[in-house]
Amino acid sequence: MTKFIQLVGALLGTLLGFGLGLLILTNADSVIDAPNRPAFLMAMVAATLLFGYLAIPYVTTRPARWAVDRLAHAGAGEFALGVAAIVVGLLVGVLAGLPLIAIGGVVGSVGPPVVAVILALLLLWATMYKRDVLLQYGESLGRRLEAESVMQWELQSQGHRFAIEPRAIVRHENFAQLGPSIRLRFHGGRLFAARRAQAWTPGRRVAFALASPLIPLVRWWRSVPMATRANGGTPPWRIWPVLALLLACDGAGECVGYLAGTGSAVRRSSELEFHRYRFHSAQQPAEPSRAS
Repeated sequence: MTKFIQLVGALLGTLLGFGLGLLILTNADSVIDAPNRPAFLMAMVAATLLFGYLAIPYVTTRPARWAVDRLAHAGAGEFALGVAAIVVGLLVGVLAGLPLIAIGGVVGSVGPPVVAVILALLLLWATMYKRDVLLQYGESLGRRLEAESVMQWELQSQGHRFAIEPRAIVRHENFAQLGPSIRLRFHGGRLFAARRAQAWTPGRRVAFALASPLIPLVRWWRSVPMATRANGGTPPWRIWPVLALLLACDGAGECVGYLAGTGSAVRRSSELEFHRYRFHSAQQPAEPSRAS
């Protein structure tokens, strides 16, 4: 199939080169001497033939295969979004090609469909890009999701943006037992610090470990206004001791993570996170709540 497309490209390139060469010779007869005109026309045809043969896969089969591959691995929502992107891109391309029709000639006949296809592919690429953002990490994606905040910071540094869907329905179960909460905060802090510092120099690791006692203070300063707002503007004094203790455990975990790496934090955090039902006092799971 690719060879056939390339032959079609070569034919189109030949016709385009022949027509463009004649146009140049007709309007620039004083620039090219009469004895050199056949050689110029042959060179123009040869150049456009070669260009059409080599370049047409990059604007036909390769983008089509890329789009089909992305849509084949997409979910139902992403598939519908991709189809909508193609339709919108074609419509926008048709509108953008109207001025080219007024020009007439080869540009007026070839330009509008080319513009429409290019815009459709661009919009399709934009809708499928979010999957590629994560797939670029390859086999390391699972490790990065163990401390997703680090990955989010990295993606933000690359210019990506994060948004929260306010209509999402979620269910979250908080811990109601102090012991498991302490273990979760310690192992979570250790895992976060280890993933954050995996490419750091030993000196930088030690410096952050020495500064780790400041972590609970900084997070306390940030958490108190959030807790107050969540409590209707009244400071929830009863949770302050527990909050201080858990923040201290988190800071201790980060200190260990900077110095000693992950250790068993991945396994222990997973045991706690994926079995939360063992650590709350309610008999029934929490009802799904609407994200705000």
